[in-house]
Amino acid sequence: MRNLPVLRVISTESWLELILRIFGTIALAAILVLGYLFIRDRNRAKEEAIYRHYATVITETSLAAELYRHRPDSFLIVRDSILRKYNVTLDQMRNLAEKYRANLEQTADMWKMVSEMTDSVVKIEDSLLKERIKLAKDSAKIDSL
Repeated sequence: MRNLPVLRVISTESWLELILRIFGTIALAAILVLGYLFIRDRNRAKEEAIYRHYATVITETSLAAELYRHRPDSFLIVRDSILRKYNVTLDQMRNLAEKYRANLEQTADMWKMVSEMTDSVVKIEDSLLKERIKLAKDSAKIDSL
């Protein structure tokens, strides 16, 4: 006689236990993946906030350097006040420069942010200047009447 395979009959309780294990494993895997994604996004948000903070300091310092290019003593006073305003030290800015020298991608991201901020400040200043010119012309017309 040949040995025929024996079919095991699984009880309803065993099926439920098996299904619960499968769903439990899937749920645990989903929790782990969602937790990883949450932490990754939170870390990215923190990193972007740090980028934005330092980009703002660099933007204001760059604009001050342009405004006070012929008065270096005045620039240093303004630079120090900008650093105090954002609670940043010169050493932190130097460390930032060292950090970004090693990573070109981060450097590009930082300077892109600085460029966007500088452009927006220039656009605002330009529109304010146009508005002042318009008001001066309107005032001159009124005075001539």
